[in-house]
Amino acid sequence: MRLMRLFIEQVDLMLRLKGKAGQQRVVVERVTVEHGGQAVVGTVETGGRGTSGNDRG
Repeated sequence: MRLMRLFIEQVDLMLRLKGKAGQQRVVVERVTVEHGGQAVVGTVETGGRGTSGNDRG
């Protein structure tokens, strides 16, 4: 019984830690863009697996 309870506690902990792994947040306070450079200002969200690179016209 003790081993089963320990196993269940470990599985619960792993699931909790796994759930937090996908919730990262990065705050950028200062960005310098040099001449000819490009920057994105605003919230950027990923939408899955990305693109194949063929979406440029």
